[in-house]
Amino acid sequence: MKLLVNFNVRRESSGGANAFLSSLSFELATRGFNFTTNIEDKPNIAFLNALTNNLRLFDVRKISAHGIPILHRKTGFCVSGSDEMRCPTNNGPIGDLLQIGFDSHIKISVFQSTYSKNLFQGNGSCSPATVIRNGVNTSIFKSTIAREGAMKKPVKTFVITSWSTDKSKGFAEYKKIDKIIKNITGVKGIYVGNLPQGFVFENIKSMPPMDHQALSDLYNRVDFMLALSKHETCSNALIEGLACGLPVIYSASGANEEIARSCGIAYSGNFHSDLAILRKRYDDLQFEASRLNFSIKNVADQYEMLFYKFGK
Repeated sequence: MKLLVNFNVRRESSGGANAFLSSLSFELATRGFNFTTNIEDKPNIAFLNALTNNLRLFDVRKISAHGIPILHRKTGFCVSGSDEMRCPTNNGPIGDLLQIGFDSHIKISVFQSTYSKNLFQGNGSCSPATVIRNGVNTSIFKSTIAREGAMKKPVKTFVITSWSTDKSKGFAEYKKIDKIIKNITGVKGIYVGNLPQGFVFENIKSMPPMDHQALSDLYNRVDFMLALSKHETCSNALIEGLACGLPVIYSASGANEEIARSCGIAYSGNFHSDLAILRKRYDDLQFEASRLNFSIKNVADQYEMLFYKFGK
C-alpha cells in the first residue's frame, strides 16, 4: 500500500512529532508500506500530519479531488508551531481552526489523546474520529536495569528532555526547581535537548540533543522524570521516559495525566513535597510504569487497520 504523506522521515535525533513519525514510518515500511509526497504517484490513501510543511485547505481539497481518501492526524497548536499558528481565537488557536477546516474533505481524524479529541470537537471538529496515542521503538526505549526501590537507594536524580526552544514548555517551573535543588542534598538534575535563547541552568546539568539509544541509556541511569510542559497533545518525551520505566512528576495539564496515569504524581508547585511523595510511592509507581506498553508496533497496528479500512 502506498501512502501520500506531507512529512519527511528523519533519521537523525529528533523529538516530538518528528520522533514519532519517524518511528511509525520505519515500522510501516517493514510491513510493506511505501511513502510518497507526489500526488501523481497513485497513492492508496493520504496520511497527513497536522499542518506539516505548510499543509493548507487548498492542498487537502486537491488531494480529495483526485479521489484519494484522507486520514488526518491532528495536533493542538496551543504550545506548538509559530506564534501565528498559536494566535488565540474564540474557538481555539488559529492552527487548530485551520485543521478543523479540513474536516469535510477527510475520511477520519486521528487524535493523539482523548484530551485533544475533546478539545477539537469542542471547537467545532465534526469529522469521524478516533484516538491513537503515540508510541516509541521499544527495542530502544525500554527498561534495561532493575532499579533499586526507594527503601534501598535514595531517589535523587531526575531528567528533563525537550527538543523545543519554546519557553512555554515548562521552563518557568524548571528554573524554580533549578534553584531549589541547590539546597537539597544529593539531588541532581540533567536536561537534554535545546534551550530557549538566553536560558541557563545554574544547577541542572545541560546536555545537547542525543540519539535515541543514548537517550534511552540516560533514562536508565536516572531515577525519575520531570514533565512540566502544559497543554501537551501527547508528549513523546513523557512516553519515552515511561517506556524506560521512569516514574514521573508531571504537570496535570493537557494529556499528561492521561498518558502517565498511575505511573507518576501531579506537580503541586512544591518540589520538596512532591519529591517526598514520589520517594514514598516509588516502588509502586515504577511497577505501574513497567506494565504500560507504548510499543510503536501496537500503534502501527491501529494505523494499518485504518489505512486498509479507508484506503482504495
